[in-house]
Amino acid sequence: MPRWETYDDFMYEYMTLAHDICKRCIITDPIAIGNFAFDLWNHAKEFASRSHTTLLFDCVYIVGNATGNKVSIPLLQSISSDLLDGRRIKAMASYEKTDKWFLTPKGKQAIMEILSGDEDLFNDVASAWIDGKTVNMSGEQSDYWCEPCGVRSISGQERLDLINETTKPILMCPGCKKWEWDERSV
Repeated sequence: MPRWETYDDFMYEYMTLAHDICKRCIITDPIAIGNFAFDLWNHAKEFASRSHTTLLFDCVYIVGNATGNKVSIPLLQSISSDLLDGRRIKAMASYEKTDKWFLTPKGKQAIMEILSGDEDLFNDVASAWIDGKTVNMSGEQSDYWCEPCGVRSISGQERLDLINETTKPILMCPGCKKWEWDERSV
């Protein structure tokens, strides 16, 4: 027996899920952001090699961050656990043998339509995954990956080490914003 009686039931379930996710992670106008995420999902589900639910979490991450909301991958994992009876979805994850749907020509086109053609905004949102490199201030590519997110960390910033009273370089995950000292330069 199918889970949905009609295609409209299927679409309604995913629109409702988009709104529920956004209500938990978007401060300003979560319904409107949920509608944008749903529109992106509706287009991307035709070509992306992701499950419908995982793809929706990807779309919330993309649209949320593109609209100035700090939506992290760990936050989305927590939300998925709450909404999906303990099932933890890792948004934006991909495996080495598969293309990241959002970097394919069709994916970029779908995202650019939602972002009104703003390529700089697309690059900001997808910078952690573009060409397997991260854009950073120093121009270097980091070989360090954030454990929770699986995103390449950015190097080039410095923070004050309060214990040693010195400024030291850090590595920061663009996904969850977690940072750690860059021990390569010590």
